[in-house]
Amino acid sequence: AGIFTAGTAQRFVNIEGCLPGKEVVILGSGDIGLIMARRMTLEGASVKMVCELMPYPGGLTRNIVQCLDDYNIPLKLSCTVVEIHGRQRVEGVTIASVDKDFKPVPETFEFVKCDTLLLSVGLIPENELSADAGIAIDPLTLGPIVNESMETSIKGVFACGNVVHVHDVVASVTIEAQRAGANAAM
Repeated sequence: AGIFTAGTAQRFVNIEGCLPGKEVVILGSGDIGLIMARRMTLEGASVKMVCELMPYPGGLTRNIVQCLDDYNIPLKLSCTVVEIHGRQRVEGVTIASVDKDFKPVPETFEFVKCDTLLLSVGLIPENELSADAGIAIDPLTLGPIVNESMETSIKGVFACGNVVHVHDVVASVTIEAQRAGANAAM
């Protein structure tokens, strides 16, 4: 217990009204993870840090400021979780800096006491309907392959937004939706 995706934690807090933990480490600095850092803090949890494998944050600058900086939550870049401790529930994690090949640097290992690890990594498009329909899926994005008109491999079937790839901002989804809709109407 105590290991959740950021989306699952979001559902627990927003829909079910329960806090998944009290001392939290978040792995991945995508926007959902950043937003959950703030939300968990507002709900009374202590967010110890956000660890990001890459040497740069994954989320929007405004979310780093509003969700981490405003709440004094540290963002550790080029850092990952290398071990999870506990039997029945998470009792802590070991974090480490990573080198240029993303390998943990042993002399940087550090134990962080926590009861919850939120994973904000590996977002994939909402691809279930596309796959079930037999639409060709891009092996890199894991979303349907679309042409410049947003048409998929099945003639007359168009896709856009988070079905095609995960977007950072809703404005991009709107633009794609307008293009797909206009082309579908033609």
